[in-house]
Amino acid sequence: MSKTRDGNHYVAQSKAWTTGVNSLAASATATSSTKTLEESYDMIVIGAGYAGLVAARDVAFAKKDVLLVEGRDRIGGRTFTYDFLGHKVELGGTWVHWAQPHVWSEMSRYGLTDGLAQSKAFSEPGEFSINYNNDENNTALLRDPRSTDAAMQRLVAAYFDVDGFGGRTIFPFPFKKMTNLEAIRKYDNLSTKGRLQQLVGFSREDIALLAVNLTAFGSIPPEEQSFLTTLHYYALADYDYDRLMTMMGRYKIAEGQSTLAANIFGEFTGDAVFSKAVQSVVSSPCKVVVSLRSGEKITAKHVICTVPINCLNDITFTPPLPPPMVKTQHRNWGGKVIVHLDKKIPSWWGLTAAPTPVDCLLVDKHSEHDGTFVVGFSPSDAHRTGGKVVEDPQIFTDKMLELCVPSTWDAHVTDLIWHDWNSDEISKGQWAAWSAGQLKELNSLLASANVSRELTLASADWADGWTGFIDGAIAEGRRAARRAVLKLDSPRL
Repeated sequence: MSKTRDGNHYVAQSKAWTTGVNSLAASATATSSTKTLEESYDMIVIGAGYAGLVAARDVAFAKKDVLLVEGRDRIGGRTFTYDFLGHKVELGGTWVHWAQPHVWSEMSRYGLTDGLAQSKAFSEPGEFSINYNNDENNTALLRDPRSTDAAMQRLVAAYFDVDGFGGRTIFPFPFKKMTNLEAIRKYDNLSTKGRLQQLVGFSREDIALLAVNLTAFGSIPPEEQSFLTTLHYYALADYDYDRLMTMMGRYKIAEGQSTLAANIFGEFTGDAVFSKAVQSVVSSPCKVVVSLRSGEKITAKHVICTVPINCLNDITFTPPLPPPMVKTQHRNWGGKVIVHLDKKIPSWWGLTAAPTPVDCLLVDKHSEHDGTFVVGFSPSDAHRTGGKVVEDPQIFTDKMLELCVPSTWDAHVTDLIWHDWNSDEISKGQWAAWSAGQLKELNSLLASANVSRELTLASADWADGWTGFIDGAIAEGRRAARRAVLKLDSPRL
């Protein structure tokens, strides 16, 4: 299996820190990079994440000559899989569900819906802990799961009920989220913290419980996080919080995300180049010139650009992109870490209030070495203060064990695995999670994505349904491919 430059693996016993991990995402490109490029193509697709892979495949299916250009040495974008101790370690996007129609249809296409893997925390009865991280409590305390769930249900019902109808009037059609623009404008500036402060009849601990749970949705502090973003996730789960947690954290592709990406790429019949970052895109009637940082210039009749929104300004577009695409940035600068503990611990998930290296931890799977894989999500504090998600792995894991893991289990970290998506110049952040005041801008982003006859943009970052999710990326890739093919096939006046 080939090695990608992405990913980090720290072994606690030897204190060995390796950058770059083996992944099918890199192996898929090893024999597929085109040696000699054509001077001109019908279509150039920039980016080999899910949006780009699907767009490139679908345009090629329409019998167009396509070039796929990727700055990384692998496919998959903000997803890739690392095989370690018999476990498919997902360093980026992970969970899927049959109520996410676009990713599920792709999984069905390639026979990946049978025998789904399941994260133990949300598939088996188990434990729950919380550390309020205040003067009264600064350790992870186990709480009764039933009473916690009952409290959470009351909190969730009150939190989302801004309209007297459980929030249902705000997003009447969750896959067309901008339908009720009047309501979106009314609540757009409301933050998660602002909404929590409006709740009455709940204890300080209850409010803290919901606050830290919601923060894990996008690694954005409650005072910044958009209330509407959290409500939209809730609407996508048909206003059922337990279902939402299942959709966001239970089911996984047993063979790994990189297997799905490799299957899509395997059906692509055009040319592809990797480790080739794009420097500029110059559009003129009937022609687009794409210049790579390595010096090559390639022309096409149309370009689909799937670069994450936080990186669009790193490419010089002529004419310039519409202002919403240039000015808008999401602020999800948290991190995802995968920890291997030296003991089998029960099904469990836990929350920790800030300041903390990890605000949410969940048991994923027991390992073949009688240990446990635990997945954690870090807040964005480190990046906002000029640091990285993991500066010193030993300090990080020591603090995580101190604050986030119940001490009764007496478990120790053997391995820490992560990728810093924030310092990664091709992502500059995790999945798009929007701040208060930003959701109305998504309407402009959706309209701006269809830039011109020669240029289309596509990204999960502004997807109409599952924004920031794999499902959203695939939906955007499909939409962009259809738009682009229609433009290519339409008569030019």
